[in-house]
Amino acid sequence: MMLLALNLLACRSDIEQPNTEPVVEPASEPSFPVPPDAPEVLETEEGEAGLEQPPDHDYRRLDVDQLREAFRFSAGQIWGDFVEPDKLSVLALTLGQPDFIERTNEVLEPTVLFAKFLSDAATDICVNVIRDDFNATEPIFFVHAEPMGSDLELVRQNIAYLRLRYHGYRQPIDHPDHAEWLSLWSDLHDVQSEPLLAWFGFCVAMIQHPDFYAY
Repeated sequence: MMLLALNLLACRSDIEQPNTEPVVEPASEPSFPVPPDAPEVLETEEGEAGLEQPPDHDYRRLDVDQLREAFRFSAGQIWGDFVEPDKLSVLALTLGQPDFIERTNEVLEPTVLFAKFLSDAATDICVNVIRDDFNATEPIFFVHAEPMGSDLELVRQNIAYLRLRYHGYRQPIDHPDHAEWLSLWSDLHDVQSEPLLAWFGFCVAMIQHPDFYAY
């Protein structure tokens, strides 16, 4: 912040006195180069300096352990089968987990390879959760909608519930953000002509969406 310039006040009396003292000029403010990425310094009404919010950073994906827990929380299961009960553990190094020999930091960029394995995981998990939920007494996916029903009001309620469970957004049923998800379900239903298949495609899309795996 700029220093305030000093004002020289002339002292006057009834009789002017000769000025015998040398005039001292205020020191000039030193100039320093400003880094191109430095945040702008702002002055508040109280005179205190504040900083602008830094620009948004590039989003990162969940690490392997966080992704496993996201599957467990949202779908009630992790990605695996009888041969490999925990496929994320098998693919951990491939997905960027450090081995502490060649790499000590986990890769958190959403790479094409990560997207490929996420797609495989979403397909397997959604097949399982929809199959298990079809006749479950305590469903975790079809909480409001019927698996084979097409009542749009119930579909809206289920979408709002799934958005909370998979993406963490607690929003009313008529929230504008749900419009595109309802359109997705309707489009899938029109193509497949079966609600169950529409819900399967909807489930896969929710897991592949950045709201599920990125921050």
